[in-house]
Amino acid sequence: DIGVITLSSPFEQVSKVGLCCLPSAGSSPALGESGVIAGWGVTDTDPTTPSDDLRQAVVQVQGDSSSCSVGSSGSNRFCAGASGPDSCFGDSGGPFMSKVNNAWTCTGVISAGVKCGTSTFYTRVAAYRSFIRDVTGV
Repeated sequence: DIGVITLSSPFEQVSKVGLCCLPSAGSSPALGESGVIAGWGVTDTDPTTPSDDLRQAVVQVQGDSSSCSVGSSGSNRFCAGASGPDSCFGDSGGPFMSKVNNAWTCTGVISAGVKCGTSTFYTRVAAYRSFIRDVTGV
């Protein structure tokens, strides 16, 4: 659940779109830590059509005993969310961003869940730091 896209020209930040830093190798979000997720997935108001607007929500990192019932979190993923705002179908690949040392950091990538409005598994980006470095040199 991780990929690297190489741009043909440098990314230019604008007022509403910025950079998301890479986490350090071995880092992991703490239980109860909040993160912002974003995506164009389906919503409860229209459960079949992806959103025309980029949407975001704040979710919290949960423990293995949470409603992420498709297995334990493990070292390559973590569970976040609970009843309420959550990622949904069509959001996969979107970011889980958290503040680390006062900078937005791409801590996770939306991966899999059982249903919308419950907890979701996120790929832990730090677990793939060496892969990212090998591909990008960053």
